[in-house]
Amino acid sequence: MIEAVSLKHGGTVSSMWENDLNKMSALADQARLEALWCRFADYLEQHGKGIRKRALVTLTEFIDEALLWPFAERLRFTIWLLENMPVDALVQPLTMRLLIPTLKEWKAYDPSQAGAYLWLGLLRCDVPADHLQRALELDPECQKARAQLCEWIIGAVSYNQHELPAFYIHDPRIDLLDLAAAEALCRGYEDADWGVCVLAAIAEQRELAETWLRNHPRAGDFAAH
Repeated sequence: MIEAVSLKHGGTVSSMWENDLNKMSALADQARLEALWCRFADYLEQHGKGIRKRALVTLTEFIDEALLWPFAERLRFTIWLLENMPVDALVQPLTMRLLIPTLKEWKAYDPSQAGAYLWLGLLRCDVPADHLQRALELDPECQKARAQLCEWIIGAVSYNQHELPAFYIHDPRIDLLDLAAAEALCRGYEDADWGVCVLAAIAEQRELAETWLRNHPRAGDFAAH
């Protein structure tokens, strides 16, 4: 029922973060405190200065080295990076070659860790919503999983409603069920910033779906498949 459709537009978060040289520099300074991470610090500094080709070479060299680290060290770097850099700002070679394989190894080694599922979901690995739902089963207090699942629901419903008032894509009755699921995910977090935004979006989208159903009693018969 939940589709992995994000409200974030491709590249927006990435470009905003990458253009903030202070953040790039601060993260590079943190990385340089660790002997094994110095080449990653070099990559960040080169990338921040706009030396993109050299930065990619440096990143490749760093990944090649990191793949030889013990699992515990790869996991420590992975968690540090994910907690300090927006996932939308991470480049594909880093996620595909190092981060995702390390997280999968973590999940296999200790499947009771919600963090492994959380980050795999946020990195859109395999079926992302399944990973986030598993993270919530293991840690019901995981707000990042709740917020992301809500965002995907809101994004999917937004797409289904974007042709209104002329046409409603998909079945609005299913959208109402999904919106109820998103509302349930907000329960207990109504005052959190993400909860306030999600509940406001739910109220607006629910009204649009219900209005369409009132005006089109046979809406389900005409929904696009």
